Amino acid sequence: MTDQEPGPLAPYPTVLTTGEVAEILRMGSQLIAAMAKRGELPTAFKLGSGPRAQWRFLKRAIAALVEGNSPDRTTEQLAQYPAVLTTAEAAAVLRLTPGRTAALATQGELPAFKVGTGERAQWRFPRQRLVQLINTPSTPEPDTTPPAG
Repeated sequence: MTDQEPGPLAPYPTVLTTGEVAEILRMGSQLIAAMAKRGELPTAFKLGSGPRAQWRFLKRAIAALVEGNSPDRTTEQLAQYPAVLTTAEAAAVLRLTPGRTAALATQGELPAFKVGTGERAQWRFPRQRLVQLINTPSTPEPDTTPPAG
């Protein structure tokens, strides 16, 4: 789902990937990820852990940064979804594949619960918990780079 507001970021979806933020800010993706890791970008949130972790950003916050305003951390766009999202819906919001979304739920990295048992069990994602995840910036990670010299 995309925001319907005018402006230079209008074509972008509500939740942005590292590559999209890099394109918007005209910086490298690795630099954007490093800035997110240090807590230097508004509303950056991390999905997963380890080397496969991915950063996501709210378009409104990046737009506010570009326009020189303070970031608006609201998520009205998620109001159009039901109170409980399917794996496909959560994947669309978070800009992940459904398989990766289910894997993160299984690992406890995403707020979710299973409905049913066995192979037919399905993941469900409470909308309000996803809003909380998106609106809570990830804690900056300590720099583990050894000092030069």
